[in-house]
Amino acid sequence: QPQMQRRPLHMVLVKGPTLKPLFAHCLGGGPKPRITVTTHPAADGQCVWYLGGDLAEADGVAREPDAQIAVARKELEALLPWVDLSQAQWATLRVDRAEPAQSGLVRPDNAFLDSQRRLMVGWPTKLALAPDFADR
Repeated sequence: QPQMQRRPLHMVLVKGPTLKPLFAHCLGGGPKPRITVTTHPAADGQCVWYLGGDLAEADGVAREPDAQIAVARKELEALLPWVDLSQAQWATLRVDRAEPAQSGLVRPDNAFLDSQRRLMVGWPTKLALAPDFADR
């Protein structure tokens, strides 16, 4: 059976009437994006931004929800200063990302695909690896 690892994330959700659909990586000086933004529609038609990237990883996992939201707000104000967040609603979501097992629990560089008898088992791990997953 394929071996997997879990990596905890502490994502921030932002919902507001002024938010538009956005799918983006906001890059910094490190190996991970400062913030990754994906958008999902809420039942009321408003956009909900899910904020991941470096924000949601190690330091983010250690933060309490209010502190995590404060850091996310500061990052968005620095990276997207033209976005009106005055009516935004904020929340956090703790989730474990499932990944193929790596030595030292490092992040995988590739999508995962394995054959188990007549069944193919796979996952791209993250959206950026979806093309690699399709190639496999």
